[in-house]
Amino acid sequence: LVVFELKADPIWVGTAQSALMVPSLFFVLIGGHIADLVDRRRLLIGLCVAAGILSLTLLGVVASGGLTLGVVIAYALAAGTVQAFIMPARDSMLSDMTDRDLTNAVAGLLLAQWGSQAVGALIGSTASFVGIEVVIVAHAALLFGGIPLLILLPASRAIRQGAAEPVLHAVLGGLREVLRTPVLRIPFLLAFSVGIFAIGPYIVVMPVLVRNYYGGGVGELGLINTAFPLGTIAGSMIVLRRGIRRKGRAQGLALAFSASCLLVIAAGIPFYATLLCVVLWGTSGAIFMNAGRSIFQEKAPASHRGRVLSVYTLGFMGASGLIGAPLFGALLDWIGIHAALAVAAAGTLTTVSTVFLLGGFRIVDLATAVAAPELAQAGAEDETPSMALHQDPCFVITGNRTQEGSVVYLAADGSWAAKLQEAEAFADAAQADARLHIVAAAQAVVTEPYRFEATRTAEGILPISAREELRAQGPSTRLRRPDGKGAL
Repeated sequence: LVVFELKADPIWVGTAQSALMVPSLFFVLIGGHIADLVDRRRLLIGLCVAAGILSLTLLGVVASGGLTLGVVIAYALAAGTVQAFIMPARDSMLSDMTDRDLTNAVAGLLLAQWGSQAVGALIGSTASFVGIEVVIVAHAALLFGGIPLLILLPASRAIRQGAAEPVLHAVLGGLREVLRTPVLRIPFLLAFSVGIFAIGPYIVVMPVLVRNYYGGGVGELGLINTAFPLGTIAGSMIVLRRGIRRKGRAQGLALAFSASCLLVIAAGIPFYATLLCVVLWGTSGAIFMNAGRSIFQEKAPASHRGRVLSVYTLGFMGASGLIGAPLFGALLDWIGIHAALAVAAAGTLTTVSTVFLLGGFRIVDLATAVAAPELAQAGAEDETPSMALHQDPCFVITGNRTQEGSVVYLAADGSWAAKLQEAEAFADAAQADARLHIVAAAQAVVTEPYRFEATRTAEGILPISAREELRAQGPSTRLRRPDGKGAL
């Protein structure tokens, strides 16, 4: 609408796309909180009705000849608000549908999501032949057509009872959980980077590239918008077939490959070569999204699932709307199309390098490691699966003794043990927090106790973060007593 119907300048393309994304910044956390409180199926049905009504309203405006930039931006703000409530409800409902193999479940969800987007892009590419009104009618029909499918789904299995919790505290609960949990914090920061350096260029730069550089129209833009979903479908099928063993490494490599695709497009290649690069970009994007979403699905506490998943959405949509879309809309005017794509690639590679040097990918790999499919199958056939291949996430409470500062861990009997392997491993973050609230009152014994995430294997409890690994090993140099009678 903005590029070809209104023929707006690049800065307005970025503004309109920001209007679609920015509501996520303000409403997605609220949407996650609501998804934890109500029947998600009924919530999604209502939201689909709202989205369909918005589409029909846009149809009426276009048919009457009243389409303006202001109308498009108003529609984008309203549709983005509805989307901010849909995404956490949809993602958290996935865990209601399956308890096992969440990686494959996420891949299936992405197949359905991007498959429908590919169909939508193809329909949109026919606008110059059938008219924009017909395309909007098809959009509304698809939204209303999903309602019978939602009705067939079971209601949410568990609805969190949190009415007594202060609203603001509850809404921000998912963000606190993500920021204090390394295995969630790192994928969130990566998603935030993708919102700026990948989604921003895709939704702003690519339409202008088609129009201004290739001299294309709605049909060519439709091909570009179909190429990325096709790549995502291919990537999701790869994940379904082979799985993802090291999710941290997979995310890093996927982002590096995406940046390479952007650099190739920035070189000014022919249109059909750009189509191929966009397909490959979508393939790597699928691997990145499958790894990140499955991490959040697996690690989100049941009591916070909707809120934690909404934070992941916030990373993508909030960053792209608040920073990515307006930034690259401005860069198009300042430095041109291909230079803007080069900036996007450089930003992505800088992010990957920084996370790698700080050990972030290794932290995620340790927390999410799974057995290779062939080894897992062999274990199933022998009916003696190796315990060394099995890792369960857990939480441990630690602190420092007030008197001498030594590292200690809370044991199951309530005492403080000097060895990590004697600590109590809590299976759920909420359980650890409840216990932490009790022991925090004993500041006379232990100073500032806190919990950290670890994995429980046949070899014992293994910390995820490098900091806790070092604390568990103890000081490298013992402090000697002034009287020379031993170490303190």
